[in-house]
Amino acid sequence: MTQNASSTPDEALLQHVAAHRPGRPGKIALDPELRAFIEARLSHMTFAEIEVAVAAHFPPDRRTSLSAIHRWWQRMQRDKT
Repeated sequence: MTQNASSTPDEALLQHVAAHRPGRPGKIALDPELRAFIEARLSHMTFAEIEVAVAAHFPPDRRTSLSAIHRWWQRMQRDKT
């Protein structure tokens, strides 16, 4: 049976598209220590509190913003589904 244009793309196509997104990965995705630090606080701190904790714990070149934390969290939620 052939697929028509309205059919849902298969998993291989979705993986290909995800692997070839334009731009570069964010700071949180590239820094395993920063990511682990943020993940350890997600269950009991707000994004704003996490931003302050990151600023207190990491040097300026490894810090991240509230909006970057939120975008990363949204991607993680979306990728779980």
